[in-house]
Amino acid sequence: MRGSFRCGQQAPPFDGQDSDTGSTNADSDTDSDTDSDTDSDTDSDTDSDTDSDTDSDTDSDTDTDTNTNVGYLTLTFMEKDWYSQDYEEHNILVGPASSTDPEDGSWTVIADGTDLVITSSDFVQGPLLDVSSWSGQSIRIAFYYTGNNADKWYVEDVCIGYSDLSTPPSSCPVFSDGFDSSIYPDLPSDWVVVSGASDGDSDNWRASSSEYVSSPTSATIDYGNNQDDYLVSPSISVP
Repeated sequence: MRGSFRCGQQAPPFDGQDSDTGSTNADSDTDSDTDSDTDSDTDSDTDSDTDSDTDSDTDSDTDTDTNTNVGYLTLTFMEKDWYSQDYEEHNILVGPASSTDPEDGSWTVIADGTDLVITSSDFVQGPLLDVSSWSGQSIRIAFYYTGNNADKWYVEDVCIGYSDLSTPPSSCPVFSDGFDSSIYPDLPSDWVVVSGASDGDSDNWRASSSEYVSSPTSATIDYGNNQDDYLVSPSISVP
């Protein structure tokens, strides 16, 4: 507790006259009691109330107001799959913004078929993928498909935002793309299609105008012979 306490001081005995009547002593006792009670009670109550209330309220408000962008940096998207019985392999990768080749050794697989939804013929929420490890970096993400006369995969509404990894982000402040293409059947020009080393078919990722969550298009890759293709995003700055 801050502040100083002033203790009332006993007035020194008066050596003057009237000692028999005690009038002087009576005055001394009255002054001492009044000063002691008034000073001590007033200072103590005022300092205690002011310090306790002010410090507690200020600290509580400050801690609450600074909690913004809470949670994990989360990558997610919508997806659907046709002919899932013929599924072979889908992957999601993250790499440095300096690379557009997911096979150059600098990329990391963050999801595979065990994470993805490959049994739905309707669009469903894809996995919630933690990309917090890349905080402070510029990255790219890639959707990888491989198969020989296999399934047909659609991807839509790619989002990076904040979540608890159990529910999707409520907004996408870091990155958002719905593959809204004005040059159908080509995808938006800032996405790059890269053929893998074993690709044996000219059919690659393209825009779909018939299957989507939000119009006018989604991204899809058709079944074909020895498909081995990546869809690589534009550069993304991760806070």
